Order: sequence, then structure tokens, then C-alpha cells
Amino acid sequence: MIHSKVDAQVSDKVFFEVVAENGTTKIIYQLIPTLMYDGAFVTSDIYEVDQVRSLINYVPSGTAVYGLLKYLVPAPGATVKVIDKFGYEREFGTVVKDDRVVVTSQDGLATKTYFLKVLNQATDYLAYVTSTMYYVDEDA
Repeated sequence: MIHSKVDAQVSDKVFFEVVAENGTTKIIYQLIPTLMYDGAFVTSDIYEVDQVRSLINYVPSGTAVYGLLKYLVPAPGATVKVIDKFGYEREFGTVVKDDRVVVTSQDGLATKTYFLKVLNQATDYLAYVTSTMYYVDEDA
């Protein structure tokens, strides 16, 4: 039997199949991390998501909005959308370096904004401030 280790992000989409020694009896377990249902975050097995810096890394240049969102896994019940630099939702076309991904928790009480690091595009725009305590007006 060949075993391999694969890095994966924690989400409720992770299942473990345990097979008994008789080879026929099996049980499937679902991984349900605590505190996910009131959270506002995304994970991904395709993109590197830096939760501390609120950054989604390694987004290929020319990635469609649909392609980005397809490979992001929001917390259960949370909604996710792409916002352009003017605050408008980008539903079609390709994402660009100054777009943001905004996640809203199921209960609507928490939001988290992620910045994008698009490959082959300069990233000198990443000077920003975020706060969980204060409203930050980035246009002022």
C-alpha cells in the first residue's frame, strides 16, 4: 500500500474513511472544525491563503472571477464575493491585483477582506491598514 502526505486546508469538506481489518466494514468521518459556523474566512487547496496577512497568494494572471471563487472554500454558510477598488462587486471578467475578496459570516455579523497577490503583477500596492475595532476609510 502506498501512502503519501498531502497538505490540505481545514474545512468541512474533509472526510476520512476508516476501513476495518476485515476489509469490508468502513466508517466515513467528516471533519467539522469548531467555530466555523460563525466565521468569516476562506480556505483553499489551490491558492495559498495567509489568514494573518489577509492575503490570497499565487493567483495566476488572467484568472476569471468564477475561477477564483470556484477554488475558495468559505466558512460554512458564509458568502464570498470579489470587490473592485471602487467597492463594486466584480461578477464577471478577470481579477486584478487591486481587487479584494470579501467574506461575510452566515449570521452577517463578521466580515473579512482578503487582498490578492496576482502572479506576474507588481505588488507594491500592499500598503494598507486593517482593524477589527475601527472602521478604516481607505478612500480618505
